[in-house]
Amino acid sequence: MDFKTLFHQIATLFQNLSIKQRIVAAVSAAVVIGFLLVLTFYKGGNEGYGGYSVLFENTTAEDSALIIQQLNQRKVPYKVYNEGTIMVSSNVVYEERFLVAALGM
Repeated sequence: MDFKTLFHQIATLFQNLSIKQRIVAAVSAAVVIGFLLVLTFYKGGNEGYGGYSVLFENTTAEDSALIIQQLNQRKVPYKVYNEGTIMVSSNVVYEERFLVAALGM
């Protein structure tokens, strides 16, 4: 379909609407565009943790202790949330997952 024809049809449809209908259509379009922009620029949770991302969740106390011991040895800053969630800096989270997994934990 040709975009020029599509825009012409939309313009013709918009011109045939009453003033109230035009206002409702314009506000609806603005709300949809605004919603899409919010979804596009929303940072998926990392901002809420101050630049930290979840390394592991729901770990046992023994596994958490071993993981924290390894993080301390490599001098990686971490945070512990809810006794079973270990978080590290967002820029090293994937590397640390591989390193911990390589140890067999």
